[in-house]
Amino acid sequence: YFKKVRLRRFTRHKQSLTSLGMGAQKAALAILDKENDPDMKNENGAELLMKSTASLSDRIDYLDSAKGIFIIFIIMGHHLLGVDPFKRYLYSMGVTPFFLISGFLYAHRKEWEQPFRQNCIRKIQKFLYPYVTFSVINLLWNILYYKVVYPEVAPEVSFLKMILLTVSTYGYHAMWYLPCVMWGTLLFFALRRSRHHGLLWAALAVGSVMIYILLDERMSGLGIISYIYSYLFRIAVAVVFLYAGSVLYGVFQALDR
Repeated sequence: YFKKVRLRRFTRHKQSLTSLGMGAQKAALAILDKENDPDMKNENGAELLMKSTASLSDRIDYLDSAKGIFIIFIIMGHHLLGVDPFKRYLYSMGVTPFFLISGFLYAHRKEWEQPFRQNCIRKIQKFLYPYVTFSVINLLWNILYYKVVYPEVAPEVSFLKMILLTVSTYGYHAMWYLPCVMWGTLLFFALRRSRHHGLLWAALAVGSVMIYILLDERMSGLGIISYIYSYLFRIAVAVVFLYAGSVLYGVFQALDR
C-alpha cells in the first residue's frame, strides 16, 4: 500500500515538472527518484521537490541590473530634448538588448528542448495576457485624453485604426513589443530545433539587412503593405537577436570553462 502511495506521489510530482526547463526537470527528477529508494524513505517527496526547484526562482542579478539600465536608456532616448548624438545613440539601441537577454535566458534554460506545442501555448499566454490588458488600458487612455481632457487636439490616428492595430497584434505605440517578442520567440524555438539552425539564422540575418537596405524606404507610404512589411520585419529582427543572445550564452559558457 505504501509503495503504491509513494508511486502515485512520484507520478504527480513528475507531471508537475512539465512547465520547467529541461535542466531543472532532470535535477528535480533525480531527487524525486530518491523517494522510491528504500534508503530514502524518511525523506518527504514534496520537500525534495521544493529543494530541487528552489534554484528556478533565483534570478540572474547581472541580467536584472542590465535590464534596469536599458529601461532607463529607453526612457531617456524617448524623452530627452533635442537631437544630440547622445540621444540618437540611446534611441538607436531601442529594445535590441532585451531580445539579446531573452535569447540568453532561453539558452540558459534550453527552452527549445521542451515539447514544442506546450511551449508555444505557454509563451502565447505569457505575452498575450499583458498585451491585451495594457492595450485596453492604452485605448481607454487615448479615448479619455482626446475626447474628454483635450477634445480640441486631433489624435494621431483614428480610434478605429487604433483598435485594428491592436486586434491585429501590430500594436499601437509601445504595445508593438509584446506581440513582436511573442512571435519572434515561437519562430526562434522552431528555428533552434532545426538541424541547420546556424545556417538558417545566418540567412535570416543577412536577408534582413539586405531587405532593409533595398526596400525600407520604398515601403513607406504604401498603406497596409507598409504595415505588413514593418510587422514581418520586426519579427525577423527579433528572431535574429534572440538567436544572437543564445550564441552569446554559449560564448559565456565557453569562457567559464
